[in-house]
Amino acid sequence: MNIDHAWLNSGFKDIIYAISFRVKNNFEGHLKLYPPAFGKIRSHDKNTIIETTEAIIKLFDVKFTYSFENCSPEFRKEIREQEIKNFETNPYIPFNKQWSDPYDYYTLTLPDDWQNDQLLLKQRSRNRAIYRTDKVFEKIVSVTKGAYRLNYENDINFIIDKLLHTQRHYTYCGSTAWLASFLNVPTTVISQDSKYMQEEKLKDKNMYYIDEKDFLRNV
Repeated sequence: MNIDHAWLNSGFKDIIYAISFRVKNNFEGHLKLYPPAFGKIRSHDKNTIIETTEAIIKLFDVKFTYSFENCSPEFRKEIREQEIKNFETNPYIPFNKQWSDPYDYYTLTLPDDWQNDQLLLKQRSRNRAIYRTDKVFEKIVSVTKGAYRLNYENDINFIIDKLLHTQRHYTYCGSTAWLASFLNVPTTVISQDSKYMQEEKLKDKNMYYIDEKDFLRNV
């Protein structure tokens, strides 16, 4: 299997899985990474995709060298299709940093309007959306007495540091949920179908899944 070419997307999950797949398969050559852009994906993002990828690579004990490359749309489509197949193997390798010594604070990540719109475009991803983000936000703040809100507007290293020492992370099934999973952070994942998320998505022991309606009603 040729795994020395990797497709990157803008989300944390795709970057994490691309690197963890190589680590899990003991890749020791030179990895060519093909990002969708060399700058920021959205103007209000804190980091470029290059900066985010390099921060995530440091969380693994890699045996390979790497470089960021351009490629044709045709080749990008080819390696993207292969990468999706790689992701289906669930290449979970815990980061070399793990959650410990929690401090007196909580963290949260909720989708913004654009992210929710993207989730709602596809039938399979609709379960991951949060329909009443304002109410969920108010509930989390009420339960935690305040929480750090983490998203792509924060520096990636700030996000990692906050997750490593949070009491608990509250999130939808996207974005920082994947960082929290590989850091082994106690996490509450809020979605439209918690059973589906538990069966199909993140499965580590520190993940607790709950439907949005139940979270708003019972927590």
